[in-house]
Amino acid sequence: DMRASRDLFKLGGGNAAIAVGASYVEDKVDSAPSLVAQGKGGPNGDDSRFGDSQAAVAYAASRKALGVFTEVVLPFSKQLELTAGVRYDEYKDIDSAVNGKVSFRYQPATSVLVRGSIGTGFRAPQLRQLYRPLQDFGVTAQPYDCTAEMARMAASLGATCQPGKLQYNIFTGGNAGLKPEESKQATIGFRLEPAPAFSFGADLWWVGIDKTFGSVDENEAFGNVYKYPSLWLVYTDPVTGEKLLAYNSSTANLGKSFSTGIDFDITGRFNTGMGRLTSNLRLTYMIRDVFQLVPGQEYYSTVGDNNPAIGSQTFRWKGSLSNTLAAGRW
Repeated sequence: DMRASRDLFKLGGGNAAIAVGASYVEDKVDSAPSLVAQGKGGPNGDDSRFGDSQAAVAYAASRKALGVFTEVVLPFSKQLELTAGVRYDEYKDIDSAVNGKVSFRYQPATSVLVRGSIGTGFRAPQLRQLYRPLQDFGVTAQPYDCTAEMARMAASLGATCQPGKLQYNIFTGGNAGLKPEESKQATIGFRLEPAPAFSFGADLWWVGIDKTFGSVDENEAFGNVYKYPSLWLVYTDPVTGEKLLAYNSSTANLGKSFSTGIDFDITGRFNTGMGRLTSNLRLTYMIRDVFQLVPGQEYYSTVGDNNPAIGSQTFRWKGSLSNTLAAGRW
């Protein structure tokens, strides 16, 4: 990792400056379970427990990544400062991307600050998300009846449903076709400090992500089998040899997600008989949090509700209150 910076020229609010940098990273993962864990131990090279199909699979993977960036700070006046940056990333055999950011800081008076930013982002998948071998990962959280859709999907794969209402086997693993997430984000906010004892700030933020990483919740998948045709595979019972329908919960690129919220920050400073008390309240109010499970299809919201299609919940409000009391050297 290398970085360098220097001043460029004089502006109304001070010196303009530039920073440049580059980074090179090698990631490696080497999963080497014991022979017993792989089901290959014992004197005959077969130490599988009777009926156990969850043997661990050894694998190794690596990748190289290169990044370069530049950033400039332009203090046009004592009140207005502009920052702009651009970055190039290349993950070998995965993808490359150029992303940028522009932000401003405007302070018309000592007690008033206005700030904002807009930019794009990029997140490459981890090695485990890409290359971990597909293997048995247990069973579904609840039992399911074999619907007509499930029976038809099983037949198309040369398998059958579980008889009656039973749990189904789950498989998970890497996905070599996983693409990086791409994002756009923006913020606008202000901060007021009418007196040294009190300050208040609020920032409205928005984030949009495309090709989100995730897996379809099992309730959604079992209730809409042909909506997710790539999530089904065959499990061979190690005891009977029967081929049964199973669910693949490996990480995949889902659709888009959009989140919007407001961050609040309130700080008060008080002199008490025991010392100086500083109280800070930080709150986030979620306006929107929606996801697509399939690109181009419907959006699901989880704000204030545990959406069964997602299997998660976003709290409308969350926050923290911290207090610090300083007395003498304490």
